[in-house]
Amino acid sequence: MAAAHARLLNLRLRKISSGLWKSSTLESLAKKATRKGTAGTNLTSLHWSDCPFVEVIPGKVSGALLLKNTRLPVDAITGNYDAFRAEGLSPDAAIAETLDCYPEAGLDAIKAILNYRAAHQFQEQV
Repeated sequence: MAAAHARLLNLRLRKISSGLWKSSTLESLAKKATRKGTAGTNLTSLHWSDCPFVEVIPGKVSGALLLKNTRLPVDAITGNYDAFRAEGLSPDAAIAETLDCYPEAGLDAIKAILNYRAAHQFQEQV
């Protein structure tokens, strides 16, 4: 639940600072994401070493999965996407909103991370 809270807090800060959303809208997103089971997805159970857009560097952002050559956690991208989907946005609209939150990530990287997660979501940890 702490990871979900951190993602939603990050989303809240990004959207509120840009003046796009009110706090009540974000609380609604949090409740819907939790109900639908999308909040708190454990990304570390996926084997990300084959994804060219992801890196883990011990000591950098506490060893979190990061978008390569950035300090942007992968779970920030996937968490925002999941929250927008839980709100009822289409996949394309959720990607566009996630890109709006993290323009430094780039559309190709966001799509690649989401596609990789979808393709490897049910693999077993070796």
